[in-house]
Amino acid sequence: MSGRCDRCNLDVDKIVPVGDAEYSAQVTDLVGVPYPQYQYLCPSCAAQLLGISAGDMYNRKRCPDETAELISHIEGQKDLMIAVATGGPRIQEKNAQYRDTRATIRTALAKLGLDDPNPHNDLWEWYGRWSSGDLPTYKARREYVASLYVPLLALLEKRSRGTTAEPPVVPTGWFGSTGVSTRSEPDWQPR
Repeated sequence: MSGRCDRCNLDVDKIVPVGDAEYSAQVTDLVGVPYPQYQYLCPSCAAQLLGISAGDMYNRKRCPDETAELISHIEGQKDLMIAVATGGPRIQEKNAQYRDTRATIRTALAKLGLDDPNPHNDLWEWYGRWSSGDLPTYKARREYVASLYVPLLALLEKRSRGTTAEPPVVPTGWFGSTGVSTRSEPDWQPR
């Protein structure tokens, strides 16, 4: 979408709608119904306002090589957990490798703002889980490990498939089409 930037007043090829929560609240109070207001900004002004680089406005995906590498580490971790729990290598031989890979995965996920779904800090903790009796078969152990990572891997693969053409979500307090407030207070409701 092209147009005139509301901030620098230049005609530009691309403009980005950025929610204006303060003005929206004033208009909503006057009209009595939720009435979101937007500023239409060039990518440079929008990035400056949001405190990010202009390049991040349209290319929010991770480098494909970094995402592919992270997915590879996660798949390797899954395989290792299944192998030690199903008669494969001994924990003593693989625990250091597991901890190193776990640290790598956690660091990469933190950069993406994601949590590691695996609660087991080392293979001994994993052994404690599977030997407690609630995962008595090899099949149950494989299914448990797969279930830990399925949502995360799906998300990473979705992110790695392409870029988004939308600007980052800005906390405005308005409920979007998903019905979720982008405001930080979870109990906030519109007036």
